Amino acid sequence: MIDLLPLVRYVPAAEADSNGFALGDGDWVDSDLKDVRLEEHNSRCYFCLEDFEPPETKSSQTLVQSRSDGADHEPLRQYLCGHVFHKYCADRWMHDNLKCFLCKADLYLPEATEERPDWSALFKLVRGQDRIIRRTVNVDLLQTFQYSWYMQ
Repeated sequence: MIDLLPLVRYVPAAEADSNGFALGDGDWVDSDLKDVRLEEHNSRCYFCLEDFEPPETKSSQTLVQSRSDGADHEPLRQYLCGHVFHKYCADRWMHDNLKCFLCKADLYLPEATEERPDWSALFKLVRGQDRIIRRTVNVDLLQTFQYSWYMQ
């Protein structure tokens, strides 16, 4: 389930000039990962408190190709609420928790909903205390019924 959340890479948010045009947008090296633009004060993993590393620019690509280790920056995991953490840190948190570390939003959204004129159902994955993930179904009846009960 953890792998359903996207891996992304950090790209510094572009500053705007007085006319609203982007400054310092950077000519970033291409990546298979989706770019997530973050302002400087949000460009940190709040688990390990390490700053995210921006990708290399194309002008420094020759430097990247000549590196002996060939390692890219660690990919980041983006939660459904939009918060971003190092992949390792985010996965460890999700292993034991059901809510975002920062905003407490649910990490697992409903799989599906179904609505009919007289009822609706919400299908969701939840982790039990035994750490097993199960599918639950919550059904809401949308009509009220009146029954006559006679006690003798």
